[in-house]
Amino acid sequence: MSDKRKLFGGAITIDLPSNLVDVSAIREVPDTQEVFISPSSEASYVIEILQRVDPSDPKDAARFHFDALADDNQATTSSITNIDVPGPPLPIGEDALVASIDKDSKSNLDSEREGEAVQQSSKEPETSSKTDELSTPSPIFLHGQQTVKKFNRTVPDEVQIMLALYRIEGKSVDLVFTANLPVATEAGDGMSEDQLKEAKDAFITAAHSLRIDDFGLFV
Repeated sequence: MSDKRKLFGGAITIDLPSNLVDVSAIREVPDTQEVFISPSSEASYVIEILQRVDPSDPKDAARFHFDALADDNQATTSSITNIDVPGPPLPIGEDALVASIDKDSKSNLDSEREGEAVQQSSKEPETSSKTDELSTPSPIFLHGQQTVKKFNRTVPDEVQIMLALYRIEGKSVDLVFTANLPVATEAGDGMSEDQLKEAKDAFITAAHSLRIDDFGLFV
């Protein structure tokens, strides 16, 4: 079960598991971050606004942010399992129909729709919320592992990292959504296989649900 959460004053929305606790209700969180934790495990979820990194290749950019996270975590080891880059966005509306038929039929459809297109041009433009929704970039997914030594613990935790990267074009911003999922801890409270699968599925669903409603958030 998930709830729609408003982030950064409502500029971004995302569907997150309903049991997650907003850390800002417990302690101060930087203005560039939204942090949530699970009450039933040590899993944490972070949405962060970061400076856009130099690599233009999406896989290299995702690796850069993963390595930066490993550095922040003072990870003793880290490895990447896979990176999934989305394909080009599918066309919408009539264009989606045009894309699905052969080239010969396309010219006929264009002729038949010409009058309708003139009619459509006089209609009211799409609302800003619709435009913003369509402008939200598709996430680049990365799955990896890090070995992280927690405070007051002698044995490092094995943590699976789920990362979704949204490259905000024209704003010099990378929006990074990460889930830190401990699978083996000194205290023996790592996530079970079922919990891990559920958390991964929830992360992917949340990442796809993220919508940027106000691009004025990014200066």
